[in-house]
Amino acid sequence: MPGLQARDGLAAINGSNLLTAIGCLVVYDVERWLKQTEIAAAMSLEALKANMKPYDTRLHELRGFAGSVTSAANLRKIMAGSDLLTGKEKVKVQDAYSMRSTPQVIGAARDQLRWTRSQIEIEANGVGDNPLFLGKDRIVLTGANFQGSPVSLPLDCLGAAVTMVCVLSERRLNRLTNPALSVGLPAFLTKGAGMFPG
Repeated sequence: MPGLQARDGLAAINGSNLLTAIGCLVVYDVERWLKQTEIAAAMSLEALKANMKPYDTRLHELRGFAGSVTSAANLRKIMAGSDLLTGKEKVKVQDAYSMRSTPQVIGAARDQLRWTRSQIEIEANGVGDNPLFLGKDRIVLTGANFQGSPVSLPLDCLGAAVTMVCVLSERRLNRLTNPALSVGLPAFLTKGAGMFPG
């Protein structure tokens, strides 16, 4: 096995390659996690007898954010056939903010994920060497294409988006487990709550 070849040095010592590789794994995981998040959200909306008007796709199309439109449509698809959608279940006029803002929050995470994925795909398929040898033009260009900011910034923003979705989920969980907020569900979602918490 030969030792280092031309252009291998920067790849071996610069963190941008590792950043991109980890970013690919993060995008893969977050894509699947958002799907699970919408399933869990739909389950909690069902249990809390949510008013489904905030999930009408038209409401989100009028604002115009693609992620929100997608999330609202996904929630309605997951809940297809629910009495909440057919009008058989009586619901409140308006639910708590932590419930009705679900498509906006998950949607913002979906929009951020789309940008993060785009940036990582550009980086994974781009040239990050220094210097660059352009044989056809007979020139050597030195620069900083190895700089990690085009990938690190969207990844940081994606982390913030994931955190927002988690906070919203925690607030829905509080409504499920708190008997003062849970539309009649048992405390902590169990019988004998004092003996079986957690």
